[in-house]
Amino acid sequence: MGKYKELDIIYSNLGHKDKEIIDSYNNEIIKEANKKVPLSIYILKSKKVICLIESYGTAHLWTWSEFKEEIKGRLLAYKTEKNVITNQLFEIDEEPSEEILNKYKLKKKFVLY
Repeated sequence: MGKYKELDIIYSNLGHKDKEIIDSYNNEIIKEANKKVPLSIYILKSKKVICLIESYGTAHLWTWSEFKEEIKGRLLAYKTEKNVITNQLFEIDEEPSEEILNKYKLKKKFVLY
């Protein structure tokens, strides 16, 4: 099977909203093994959990930083509105629990295993 055919199968099995979220990262690039790869491709190839987290209310910068440390996540991307971080995309070993999310007043918008 070709390297992109497998990704195409994964992508085609996603729901419409999940595809929209992944497509929103088409123009972003990430470094993987000293190569630059489109983030949308990296998301589909990842063997870890990819989780898009949003805040409900105002999450300060240190809130995001402490959350990232607690879940032992790798920050892949983030989006801002004015000077406020509205969401962050993480690569993590396991999905964060509701208890951790509630502690930081965050919620999951998208999860890909």
